[in-house]
Amino acid sequence: SGRRATLATPSWPTRASPSSRMRSGPRTGLKLPSTSSPRAATRTWLAAASGLEHSTILADRFTKLHNFYETTARIRGKYRYTAHGMYDYIDEEESTRPIAFESIAPDTAGVTLGRAIIDETDDFYISPYFAYRGKVELHADQLPMFFMGSILIQHDCRNLQTTWFDIASIIDPNDIVIELPFNDPNKLSDNTFNGVYISQDSLGGHSNFLSKYADRADIEVLSADGILYYDRQEHGYVVTTYEKLKDFTLPDPYLIFHNYDCDLYGTGPLKVLENTGAVTTALAGAVRHDLVKDEVSIDGVMTMNAPLDEKAWEAVAQLFNDGSGSLRSDETAYIDGIYALLGQKDGGEFLENIGLHENEGKFPRFLRQTLVLSEVNLSYSGRYKSFISEGTATIQNIYNQPVFAEVSCLIEVKERRRGGEIILYLDNGTDYLYLSFKGIVMSIRSSDEAFNQGILEKDAKDRSVKAKGDAPAFTYNLAGKGKIMLLKRRFGIEE
Repeated sequence: SGRRATLATPSWPTRASPSSRMRSGPRTGLKLPSTSSPRAATRTWLAAASGLEHSTILADRFTKLHNFYETTARIRGKYRYTAHGMYDYIDEEESTRPIAFESIAPDTAGVTLGRAIIDETDDFYISPYFAYRGKVELHADQLPMFFMGSILIQHDCRNLQTTWFDIASIIDPNDIVIELPFNDPNKLSDNTFNGVYISQDSLGGHSNFLSKYADRADIEVLSADGILYYDRQEHGYVVTTYEKLKDFTLPDPYLIFHNYDCDLYGTGPLKVLENTGAVTTALAGAVRHDLVKDEVSIDGVMTMNAPLDEKAWEAVAQLFNDGSGSLRSDETAYIDGIYALLGQKDGGEFLENIGLHENEGKFPRFLRQTLVLSEVNLSYSGRYKSFISEGTATIQNIYNQPVFAEVSCLIEVKERRRGGEIILYLDNGTDYLYLSFKGIVMSIRSSDEAFNQGILEKDAKDRSVKAKGDAPAFTYNLAGKGKIMLLKRRFGIEE
């Protein structure tokens, strides 16, 4: 006991077949120091039986992938041994992180297995971006090891909910990709949340990343699941699907947490304005949560469809049709929004032929709606508990009439449990369009008096849709000028 020895892989003249390996004992070669006499050999084997300290183990004897050091090994028989010792885990930046393996021994097939437990106090990292605690299992014939425990992302950002996240995965230090479970909407306590949310009881947003926190009252703007990895070029943690990584034209959500800049950025379908009754609305594009300033902003494509007089609305399109907002197809948020709304095939065809649509219309069915806006920039206001846009936007089309015009806009979107509400004011300096929707009532007014008169002259039943089954009722009327004046005054816009 206490004698220094080396357990090394001997030289093998030929690679054994699987069956011969079973007969020849453990795949970790154990070689004791050479001796010059039978008496010395006997002393060496007695020492090995009682424990070889400060020894090394090279495993396995064919691939020689793993090297244990500072081990204490006990030889139990010709093909049996037990040991414990140290092992160096080398991460993607070639930093060495030692692991204390409590058990090193061959299994019934002769493959050496190593087992270790890492405590949170060990301050261990599987990469510079993931702390780890839990179990580690090493199979000598495989280079990556199996980790069953929890990881913790690294950041010092406020307004972000995160916690230790359970994993059970083979980890390649040079390519760490962690599969995330899909969430069950009926079991909030078991789910993991990654996304941008608006808290109804605060002045701003909050974001979740590998978090168990959930509040049914929160408004989800965008969430993602699938896989998790750290993108060193983007300097952030990414959550998306395998398919999205292979083809970014897929509509799957993509979320990245920039842990140095402290912001979350996501693209895909946005869960704003999903509950608006008889008025069908959709929003897609990009969302960003600045965790330092606690600001949530959106750059997206918005569609709205309501049971209105299509011919009258297409006449309104002519008020704005000046082509000042054309060539939107090179904007990243716009492209992401179109793919998220139309899907890969239809979105690709639309973007490829956008010049034709700009000149002739003939929009895809999903875009052939009451109003389609792009470059809609919304920011969440804690004061008003709503998303607000003050600036410009582009009217892309009204039904099948191409517009592609840049206009000044005021948009307010309120997410309420009873349903979404929207106020919209578009102005090109000469003409305007006002629209508000709440509950089942839409109020509309335009600078075109003929359009306004047409609404007044319609019978109430021709401006309404009765509720039928789960489909809610809907009606529209002419908005008074006072509503427009109050809206402008509220946001400090001079007449």
